[in-house]
Amino acid sequence: MEQLTQWDKALENNPETIGDSLATLNVAKLNKAEKAYYYLLEAAVADKNLKQLKNDSTLLISERYYNSKKDYYALARTQYYLSKYQKEPQKIYELLKTAEINFEKSPKDDYHILGLIYYWLGQIQYRQYNTSEAELYYKKSNQIYSEVKDSLYMIYSLRQLGRIYSNQKSFDLAKKNFAEALNILDNIDDVNSTQITQLYASILINQSLLFQKTGDLDSAFVISKKCISIIEKRNIPIKSSFYFIFPKIRKQSQWQSQLQ
Repeated sequence: MEQLTQWDKALENNPETIGDSLATLNVAKLNKAEKAYYYLLEAAVADKNLKQLKNDSTLLISERYYNSKKDYYALARTQYYLSKYQKEPQKIYELLKTAEINFEKSPKDDYHILGLIYYWLGQIQYRQYNTSEAELYYKKSNQIYSEVKDSLYMIYSLRQLGRIYSNQKSFDLAKKNFAEALNILDNIDDVNSTQITQLYASILINQSLLFQKTGDLDSAFVISKKCISIIEKRNIPIKSSFYFIFPKIRKQSQWQSQLQ
């Protein structure tokens, strides 16, 4: 169990290494507590590496064990990862809310998982156009990430807040959140990271769309050009729709010129 605990502590910075270490264990020889922990870490490693397990059957074993032992923190973590294997929004929402409740019952030693729970609750609300609820959850998650100094997840929540404010035509707030996200991103940028590059591109595209809405087509074009340049230099696959921004901006610019 001590070895699993040490791997858990190192998971945040070395998910691939921890995944390799987990693969060396003989699961059949583990006791119930160790198996529950192993399956939880296995899901955490997969999630950290932007992958998924084949199914949630092993996580269900962890959930039953932690529920029986009233280990609310481990239970909250397990239910968070279980939510990733659900397809129905209502089921995802229910699991995340249950995870939130169980975290509140725990000793609250690590708030990072609560930040993740809030972020994904925000995503559920955002996708269902419940923007006021989504905004609340994103703000909660961003506050936690700020306190635990997790720059990457701060950027995700700031991007989502920027999207909400842009859609609400609260353009100054949208600009502020996108700018803050990019400032943080500049400090952690990694040209070899697909995840960070895709996040970078996503924020720039949203920033470009924001400037289009405000009529600042020159800024929109410059930002879009920067986005495409970064993606092509890093050879990262993106949606083809990103490239349609250029003719769209040019068409708007020509139309605007005709009105002057």
